[in-house]
Amino acid sequence: MNQGKYYLQLAALILSLSLLYVTKANAETNTSNQVAASLSQLVFPLGVAVLHSDIGTHISTRIKPTMSSGRTPMVRWEVANDAQFTEVIEKGYSKTSTEQGYKVAVNMNPPKHAQTYFFRFQHNGIYSSVGTLTH
Repeated sequence: MNQGKYYLQLAALILSLSLLYVTKANAETNTSNQVAASLSQLVFPLGVAVLHSDIGTHISTRIKPTMSSGRTPMVRWEVANDAQFTEVIEKGYSKTSTEQGYKVAVNMNPPKHAQTYFFRFQHNGIYSSVGTLTH
């Protein structure tokens, strides 16, 4: 076998192994994203919403009652300038209860008008889907 053909076959083998590794890594990432989405649906079965009323704008969600573990559920909320939540501009915690139907509604007054903000909730370490709020 001549040396040029050998190196060409070696390069093809390395490329094949590289593509196999990238495909496997992408499959693992997709599986991880699917698990996160499933957990989000379990904890936040109705997703998230923006409510506009005479008294202001609210971001809202509802947690599944069985996820409260018998305690008064605390739900964390975050509002950010970006969908990756690297620029969180407001955050806090809200309590919910049986009397509230395990709903959470937070009054929002973002600083700038005519801008889109991103929001999400977290309960027991699991994040909701991301919502958008244009104020």
